[in-house]
Amino acid sequence: MKGLPHCNFFKWADRGQEREQELVKIETDLLRKKDELQKTQEEFQKTREELRKLEEEVRKTMEEVRHWMEEVRKREGEIVKMELEVRRQRTHLRICWAILILLYLLYVRS
Repeated sequence: MKGLPHCNFFKWADRGQEREQELVKIETDLLRKKDELQKTQEEFQKTREELRKLEEEVRKTMEEVRHWMEEVRKREGEIVKMELEVRRQRTHLRICWAILILLYLLYVRS
Protein backbone atom coordinates (compact mmCIF):
# COMPACT_ATOMS: atom_id res chain seq x y z
CA MET A 1 0.00 0.00 0.00
CA LYS A 2 2.94 2.24 0.36
CA GLY A 3 3.44 2.56 -3.41
CA LEU A 4 -0.20 3.33 -4.20
CA PRO A 5 -0.25 7.03 -3.24
CA HIS A 6 2.98 7.49 -5.13
CA CYS A 7 1.41 5.91 -8.29
CA ASN A 8 -1.70 8.07 -7.96
CA PHE A 9 0.54 11.12 -7.87
CA PHE A 10 2.15 10.17 -11.16
CA LYS A 11 -1.26 9.46 -12.67
CA TRP A 12 -2.42 12.87 -11.51
CA ALA A 13 0.71 14.52 -12.86
CA ASP A 14 0.39 12.74 -16.20
CA ARG A 15 -3.23 13.88 -16.61
CA GLY A 16 -2.09 17.39 -17.50
CA GLN A 17 0.19 16.05 -20.21
CA GLU A 18 -2.55 13.77 -21.51
CA ARG A 19 -4.98 16.68 -21.73
CA GLU A 20 -2.38 18.80 -23.45
CA GLN A 21 -1.71 16.00 -25.94
CA GLU A 22 -5.45 15.62 -26.53
CA LEU A 23 -5.74 19.38 -27.12
CA VAL A 24 -2.84 19.27 -29.57
CA LYS A 25 -4.44 16.31 -31.32
CA ILE A 26 -7.81 18.10 -31.47
CA GLU A 27 -6.11 21.24 -32.76
CA THR A 28 -4.29 19.23 -35.41
CA ASP A 29 -7.54 17.54 -36.44
CA LEU A 30 -9.28 20.91 -36.62
CA LEU A 31 -6.53 22.36 -38.81
CA ARG A 32 -6.62 19.30 -41.07
CA LYS A 33 -10.41 19.51 -41.34
CA LYS A 34 -10.18 23.24 -42.00
CA ASP A 35 -7.73 22.55 -44.84
CA GLU A 36 -10.01 19.82 -46.20
CA LEU A 37 -12.97 22.19 -45.99
CA GLN A 38 -11.04 24.89 -47.83
CA LYS A 39 -10.03 22.41 -50.55
CA THR A 40 -13.62 21.22 -50.83
CA GLN A 41 -14.81 24.82 -51.13
CA GLU A 42 -12.22 25.50 -53.84
CA GLU A 43 -13.31 22.37 -55.73
CA PHE A 44 -16.93 23.45 -55.33
CA GLN A 45 -16.11 26.89 -56.74
CA LYS A 46 -14.27 25.31 -59.69
CA THR A 47 -17.19 22.99 -60.35
CA ARG A 48 -19.59 25.89 -60.08
CA GLU A 49 -17.53 27.91 -62.58
CA GLU A 50 -17.36 24.93 -64.97
CA LEU A 51 -21.13 24.52 -64.72
CA ARG A 52 -21.61 28.22 -65.44
CA LYS A 53 -19.39 27.92 -68.52
CA LEU A 54 -21.27 24.82 -69.67
CA GLU A 55 -24.57 26.60 -69.13
CA GLU A 56 -23.34 29.51 -71.24
CA GLU A 57 -22.24 27.10 -73.99
CA VAL A 58 -25.66 25.43 -73.92
CA ARG A 59 -27.36 28.83 -74.19
CA LYS A 60 -25.19 29.77 -77.15
CA THR A 61 -25.87 26.44 -78.82
CA MET A 62 -29.61 26.81 -78.24
CA GLU A 63 -29.48 30.31 -79.71
CA GLU A 64 -27.66 28.96 -82.78
CA VAL A 65 -30.23 26.19 -83.12
CA ARG A 66 -33.05 28.75 -82.96
CA HIS A 67 -31.30 30.86 -85.57
CA TRP A 68 -30.90 27.87 -87.90
CA MET A 69 -34.49 26.81 -87.33
CA GLU A 70 -35.62 30.29 -88.39
CA GLU A 71 -33.44 30.00 -91.49
CA VAL A 72 -34.94 26.60 -92.28
CA ARG A 73 -38.47 27.98 -91.88
CA LYS A 74 -37.67 30.91 -94.17
CA ARG A 75 -36.24 28.59 -96.81
CA GLU A 76 -39.18 26.23 -96.47
CA GLY A 77 -41.48 29.21 -97.03
CA GLU A 78 -39.48 30.20 -100.11
CA ILE A 79 -39.64 26.63 -101.43
CA VAL A 80 -43.41 26.50 -100.89
CA LYS A 81 -43.77 29.80 -102.77
CA MET A 82 -41.63 28.45 -105.61
CA GLU A 83 -43.69 25.25 -105.75
CA LEU A 84 -46.91 27.28 -105.92
CA GLU A 85 -45.43 29.39 -108.71
CA VAL A 86 -44.40 26.24 -110.62
CA ARG A 87 -47.91 24.78 -110.23
CA ARG A 88 -49.46 28.02 -111.45
CA GLN A 89 -47.08 28.13 -114.41
CA ARG A 90 -47.80 24.48 -115.18
CA THR A 91 -51.53 25.23 -115.17
CA HIS A 92 -50.98 28.23 -117.46
CA LEU A 93 -48.79 26.13 -119.74
CA ARG A 94 -51.47 23.44 -119.99
CA ILE A 95 -54.09 26.04 -120.82
CA CYS A 96 -51.79 27.51 -123.50
CA TRP A 97 -51.17 24.06 -124.98
CA ALA A 98 -54.89 23.32 -124.98
CA ILE A 99 -55.59 26.61 -126.79
CA LEU A 100 -52.81 25.95 -129.30
CA ILE A 101 -54.09 22.43 -129.98
CA LEU A 102 -57.63 23.74 -130.44
CA LEU A 103 -56.40 26.47 -132.79
CA TYR A 104 -54.36 23.93 -134.74
CA LEU A 105 -57.33 21.61 -135.02
CA LEU A 106 -59.52 24.49 -136.20
CA TYR A 107 -56.86 25.56 -138.70
CA VAL A 108 -56.38 22.02 -140.04
CA ARG A 109 -60.15 21.48 -140.53
CA SER A 110 -60.64 24.71 -142.33
